[in-house]
Amino acid sequence: MQTVNVICIKWGTLYSPTDVNRLKNMVLANTSRQVKFHCFTDTGDGLDDDIAVLPIPEVKVDAAGIFKRETAFFSKNLGGLDGQRVFYFDLDVLVVNGLDDLFAYPKDDDFYIIDDWASKGHSVGQGSCFSWVVGDRYNDITTDYEENKAQIDKKYGSASQEYLSDKIIAKQGALKFWQKDRRFRQMCRPQRRCQYGWRCGPHRRGDQSGRLANRSACRARYSCETPAAVRWICPHSLWSNESKVLP
Repeated sequence: MQTVNVICIKWGTLYSPTDVNRLKNMVLANTSRQVKFHCFTDTGDGLDDDIAVLPIPEVKVDAAGIFKRETAFFSKNLGGLDGQRVFYFDLDVLVVNGLDDLFAYPKDDDFYIIDDWASKGHSVGQGSCFSWVVGDRYNDITTDYEENKAQIDKKYGSASQEYLSDKIIAKQGALKFWQKDRRFRQMCRPQRRCQYGWRCGPHRRGDQSGRLANRSACRARYSCETPAAVRWICPHSLWSNESKVLP
């Protein structure tokens, strides 16, 4: 069976080597497939020995914010992986169920991504997990940003996943999504009212004065026990005795 290439990216100090090692361990614990884990980073200090440490590809402009991810990943011959399918995961993803079906789902060379639960019309992909075959096909995601950075930054702001989605739609006609994915924030929590962490009551009305004071009350009332910044991927059932979330 073909080895699965899983990639992530880390720069600066927002995430630590521990976050990279934890993601790698969660992926390995939740698949029967042989996995090669790659981290594109500005420093490999603290990363486990079985992680392939690779430099972040250079681009011609200073990419704004998370656009550093898109511009790096779609440069030519990413990490020597040309012609191979890769699966990208954000470093704040928690894997709580088997990944074998997710890895096996793409049957062609197209780009696959999670359907963004906060957008309508199936025209935006959720950038916490996506997959593609490395090559020249999507290279204009990088080159277009290099040539038109000012216009793209003005149009999209920090919404890099919307820029990515628009470029993929222009290339392959539509986004392709994994089936049966379950988003913890929308589908795996006992209460649906407070899907975005503690933003209920005064927070939805823009009143920030009671935000911290009401946070505990909101969690107690609406079961908001998990911060909104954490995304969970559980592609099949809500929960499984075989799920492994590692410290």
